Amino acid sequence: MAEEIDENEFFHEDYTTASEWEIFNHKLNEIFMTDFMLTEFSNNDNDCDLETCDWDIQEREISFASTHMTVRFYKAEPTSTPPSKSPFLRTSCRIKVPSYFLTKAFVIVEPEFDNLVESQVRMLLSSVLMSMEESGIEKIPATKRCQFDVIHIDEIPPMFKYLAGILSVFKNKVKEPDSTNSISAQLSYPLKIGSGVNSPFPESSRFLLPYGVSSDPIKQIILKCTWLDIMENVLVDSVNYSDLDPETAPIWSLCVQEETHIRPIYHLSKCMEDYLRLKNNVRTLQSTAAILDDYLNDDNIKLMFTYLFPPSNVNYYENIDEEFNNQFKLHGVKAAPSDSIVTRFSCILATYNNSMGGMNSVGSLWMFFTKELARRVEQCIKIPGILTTTDAPDSRTCLLHQKLQMLNICIDKKIVEQGGIVSKSSTSDDESGEDEFYDCPPESLYIPITQELGPKTEDQLLSDNLSEQTENALLSDMESFKAANPKACFEDFIRWHSPKDWIDESLSPRMEQPGNSWLTMWEKAQPIPAKKQKKLFDFNKEAANIIKFFETRTIGEICDLTLPNLLHSILLKLEGEGHAALNDRFKKIHEQLKYTINNSDNYENLWSEVIQELSKMDSLINKVKKLQAKLDNSGLEYCDYLKLLEGEDVELGDYKRGKLYDLLISMDNFSEITAEPCRKDYVLKTEKTSQFMRAILDDGLTLCGAFSENTTLF
Repeated sequence: MAEEIDENEFFHEDYTTASEWEIFNHKLNEIFMTDFMLTEFSNNDNDCDLETCDWDIQEREISFASTHMTVRFYKAEPTSTPPSKSPFLRTSCRIKVPSYFLTKAFVIVEPEFDNLVESQVRMLLSSVLMSMEESGIEKIPATKRCQFDVIHIDEIPPMFKYLAGILSVFKNKVKEPDSTNSISAQLSYPLKIGSGVNSPFPESSRFLLPYGVSSDPIKQIILKCTWLDIMENVLVDSVNYSDLDPETAPIWSLCVQEETHIRPIYHLSKCMEDYLRLKNNVRTLQSTAAILDDYLNDDNIKLMFTYLFPPSNVNYYENIDEEFNNQFKLHGVKAAPSDSIVTRFSCILATYNNSMGGMNSVGSLWMFFTKELARRVEQCIKIPGILTTTDAPDSRTCLLHQKLQMLNICIDKKIVEQGGIVSKSSTSDDESGEDEFYDCPPESLYIPITQELGPKTEDQLLSDNLSEQTENALLSDMESFKAANPKACFEDFIRWHSPKDWIDESLSPRMEQPGNSWLTMWEKAQPIPAKKQKKLFDFNKEAANIIKFFETRTIGEICDLTLPNLLHSILLKLEGEGHAALNDRFKKIHEQLKYTINNSDNYENLWSEVIQELSKMDSLINKVKKLQAKLDNSGLEYCDYLKLLEGEDVELGDYKRGKLYDLLISMDNFSEITAEPCRKDYVLKTEKTSQFMRAILDDGLTLCGAFSENTTLF
């Protein structure tokens, strides 16, 4: 029997099994190479402006020794804006690292909890460096290392308030006594320019849309004076003397800080947003009837309806047809004409909802408007301010405008019935009776007087039974034809009514099929003249139905009917307040509004998106106006103001710099403005080695350094 061996007496370590640290390194390497594809990224090929670009951010989760970490890769997206040559980027950027070190791409490894000891931090840093070296990402040789550090001090020590103290720190860190250092400096001065006149609420007519802003959205305008790449031996900046004189700075630029603590109210945007909130309101008009009398006694309300329904001798709606045709060709938005009664009333509802009673005022005004329409129908007074039509409502316009057009058609018919002016489309019995149909020799056929098929608004076309409507019209035509031609046969009717079904002196196959509905209807038709037939279009009934339609709307349905006209009117108003530099943006909003009107039944959020874009434009235009008021005669162009509001610095050429200087001198405060900068920025670099430090002095002191070191010596 072989001697038994106790396996516990032997210890065997399997070196073929990867350790936890090696697994962590492998996963980190996979994230860098496979997920982030860092090997394919070139920092030099990414042409972008770090101040205005968007950032592509990718992140992955990883863990090591029960410590969970997030790995994020930040990459600047290429932009059409050429990259700035200035080393000074705003530290107010959403992402701080590029503003400190001018990097276009970087990786951050962030532990879940900020309680790592120094040994864990060193191990984590070692893993990152090893993964980058193995993947071939890091271009710096293995014997070199670049250390990025940032320190911040809330209170600036006196010795560091000027360049002399900052330069001494840089020299001590670099430890290269023979190196030549270049310095770039930027001093920022807030311009003390009046904020202009604010409008808590616009002092315009209550019938017009409110416009303006409640408070100044511009916190301050900052003048930046910049010196680039100056050798340290020719620049002095200390407590006793400074070469950094703003008047002699090679570069002047402007930037803007917007108000963040107090949010300004943009009256037009608030008006839109408040009105949109009514969209899903199911409150009926009957619930607002109790307050109707109070509004009727208001002289402003009576004046408002004089604005909508002017006296017959006053023409407030000139060239409305021509303007609409030009407007529709240009934009194609399905809304009422811009200066029509429909658009005016839509704007009034939104204005009163915003500032004078909310939804109650909307309901009251709608009821008063409906009563005025009913009175005009009863007394045969046409509705002003809508497109002229005698046949059918214009389908290019909104439903509310089509309803008013239909009322005017009914009023025209009523005037004709009561012995007024005959409509151009009507024809006398004698004239029609003399027309003959000569295609059927030897006996003539007479063209009958037929009923007109009643006009329809788009909601009626969608809801009517079209087949039943067509059958009624066809039966009416057959009865009229039989009355005019008692001896006529079915073939005669086909030759007159449907010539395409008369082929080679015989009926088409479609008309000869057994059980043909046309033939069946012909056999049932009686010879009845059109005047004695039941009306296909009863204008009295149609007018009553439209008035009832108005009376039964809820607050939300009123909003649906008027919102397209309101937003289109606001868009046109903003275009008038804007500038040609905004034309491309306005064109996009026009297309968005047109799409929203055509598809809003399926996508409720489309209205919110349009209003959001209009609000952005309202905010932008008001901010530009404030800047123009502050910097009047400064030589800045409209595109310069847009750049300022988009977060860019606008560099001033000789002409604009001279104009701004004259403006500040005329205000007698240039020396006061430039007495003490609100912020100082210094960038220090060595010429031969890649040593870099940036100092930011504002509310505190921030030092950002990127220093390379030789790992074989330290």
